[in-house]
Amino acid sequence: MGEAASWCLVPVMVERLSCSNSHLSENQKEMLSTMLKQACRAWSEGKSLRPILRPIVALVIEDGAEAFDAIEALIAATERKSGCKIQKEEGYVLSTEEAKLAAATEKQMAKQADEILHLVYGIPTKTVSKLSHDIQAALMKTLQTHPECGITLESLLSETAGLVQNVAMIVQRTGGKVHVYLYKRDALEEWFATKLTNPLTQQSVDREREYFVLS
Repeated sequence: MGEAASWCLVPVMVERLSCSNSHLSENQKEMLSTMLKQACRAWSEGKSLRPILRPIVALVIEDGAEAFDAIEALIAATERKSGCKIQKEEGYVLSTEEAKLAAATEKQMAKQADEILHLVYGIPTKTVSKLSHDIQAALMKTLQTHPECGITLESLLSETAGLVQNVAMIVQRTGGKVHVYLYKRDALEEWFATKLTNPLTQQSVDREREYFVLS
């Protein structure tokens, strides 16, 4: 089953998952739909769905373990209903139409990045508003990889996929591309006490423009 075919199941998934949280607003349901489409895209590219499921879990159900069980049951039920296994076909390549749909979904995710960063990951709106759109997009991609502190190697996401407390970010640009680096704030401040550089790149850091406290 190709990516475009799997996307037709998204409305069904949104309806089923919404039953787990009757308080979801229409805007949150739209965000849920967008994230499920991103999951379909990741599946078609052979990538792990676990990082993408985390924000879905946080949006739908508070209990992480229960949420993952619910999603797995939903996928199994969807497979039975459609008669297709939701797995990547060997050597599968996106068609032109599927590529267009994928690009449209990524664009929609970028538009909603500010809301997702606040509602799903718990980053204060005041902080999110200070981030340019390209930084928001880069941060979204990093958070979906279930990041660890670059110094202590501690996980920076809670069991419900939100940011843990005391997280700071360094933003740097290389060749016009934005890169974000996440750290436990205390560990980073201790590092800064000896030298004002990015621990992972050794590049100097401008605290006014490249340093942000996220939680």
